[in-house]
Amino acid sequence: HDVGMKLGGMVGAVRHARRQKAAGVDFIVAQGTEAGGHTGNVATFPLVPQVVDEVAPIPVMAAGGIATGRHVAAALALGAQAVWVGTAFLVAEENEIRDVHQEQILDAQSERFMASKYPTGKQSRSLDNPLKHAWEESRLPALQMPFQGILMEQFGRSAEAAERWDLVTGPGGQVGGMLKERKPARQIVEEMLAEAEETLNRLQTYR
Repeated sequence: HDVGMKLGGMVGAVRHARRQKAAGVDFIVAQGTEAGGHTGNVATFPLVPQVVDEVAPIPVMAAGGIATGRHVAAALALGAQAVWVGTAFLVAEENEIRDVHQEQILDAQSERFMASKYPTGKQSRSLDNPLKHAWEESRLPALQMPFQGILMEQFGRSAEAAERWDLVTGPGGQVGGMLKERKPARQIVEEMLAEAEETLNRLQTYR
């Protein structure tokens, strides 16, 4: 703020939103548990309207499970002013993550994107793999962040060196199950906007 910048805060629960509002952020990203990477436990649909009501008039962006215009229209109906899109851009042609990671996302169904604490010590959602299943079956508790990440770092590097991509953590959200092809980022945005407009117009006819 002192240098004229806008500041936002990402939240996964209403109590987080209260703290962000008290801290004076300019906007809030309400991220549902469907999202990839570090995430909470509350789904987007119950989270967004609660956060909107809690922090008004601070603008809210909806995140988690958003990849199409229908999702955008739903987010607006929940009271959000904008959306935060993640996994859909992981498979954009301009994205420089490994091709194998992009192919894993495009080939996966939504239920393969599982939440676990094993990679970093904090809950995050990524593609399932044999190591994740082994950790869950062992019932060993994950170490506190950052110690779990330090523990897993050497294993991850070894798996990459051996090109055992089935053992490398691949972050992604559940909406990955809807993604079937790589596209330019511009096309992703244009298609999302066009479908959102079409969806909102169609809903106005339901009277």
